[in-house]
Amino acid sequence: MNKPFLCVNKFPFFSCLPDSISFIEKATSDNYNINIALIENCIVDYSDSKHTYEGSFISSYIRHLMVKNNKSFVFESVFSHPSKIAQLQDAVLTSLCSKIY
Repeated sequence: MNKPFLCVNKFPFFSCLPDSISFIEKATSDNYNINIALIENCIVDYSDSKHTYEGSFISSYIRHLMVKNNKSFVFESVFSHPSKIAQLQDAVLTSLCSKIY
């Protein structure tokens, strides 16, 4: 397995948000390295094989940025992890209109 281009554990965003912590723990337990980078304002996936971990990290990151910057967005979730509820709570706390259907 290739050495990750970036170690997601070293980035405060990835290491401290509840959603990210669960992804890191799951990827680590599956012996999977997440190999992504933010280059010139683009998210680049350098992984040899694609996995849902990258998609989960990227979507979590984008949702975090949207809430942080008070921007509207839509996402679908079955709320299978407490971190999804936490993201919804963050949106409400920033006065974003939140609707659950």
